Amino acid sequence: MRLGERLKRNGGIAAGFAGVAALLLLLAPVPDAPPRQDAPSPMSAEPTAPPAPPREDPLVSPARNVAPPTITQRGDLGDAPLRRVQPPPAPAASTSESPDAETDEPAEVRLLAQPVAIDAGRIAVGKSIVALPGLTAPELGRRCGSGAAEWPCGIRARTELRAYLRGRSIRCAVPDDFGEAEETVTTACSLRGNDIGEWLVRYGWAEAAPGGPYAEAEAAAKRERRGLWR
Repeated sequence: MRLGERLKRNGGIAAGFAGVAALLLLLAPVPDAPPRQDAPSPMSAEPTAPPAPPREDPLVSPARNVAPPTITQRGDLGDAPLRRVQPPPAPAASTSESPDAETDEPAEVRLLAQPVAIDAGRIAVGKSIVALPGLTAPELGRRCGSGAAEWPCGIRARTELRAYLRGRSIRCAVPDDFGEAEETVTTACSLRGNDIGEWLVRYGWAEAAPGGPYAEAEAAAKRERRGLWR
């Protein structure tokens, strides 16, 4: 065989083997791509840090004291002394008594708790009674007006005094043991610095005693048609 023909036959055989190899490569399955290194799978991911606990700060700030400086709150009392109110002067004592006359028991202005009006001129404190001087209170059974306009002014006067007191403590010049015995003491009293007798006459719930200190208050009540004078 000639050399040229041999080389040509060997080249054809080699080409046939190369074609078969290429066909096998095309038919071979393609392997799956490996997972990306920058995106870890859920199974291998590290656990995330738990959320931060809520703050312990209060949602509402402490209440601010908005009371005026002259008002003392319950929690601020401490040992601070109470502010005393100067009571109205008591009626002047009569000088017509002889030196041998029996003198009244000394009295001081005291704070009396839980007063209750018996009528428009007397106030009960404990077992004792205060009779307000300088005025005449209407009897409880007294009725004012006439006909269809008639009304129980005596009961109404007592009701108005009770509403004015509202159980608040009053200041009166009374003996130290006042309230412990069944007695009546005639003395002026005040509520928050206001003369209770003057208040009764000015608003028409009592009449001024002749020659007493409340004549001007009664004139104002009549002029303005208040209380008994309406």
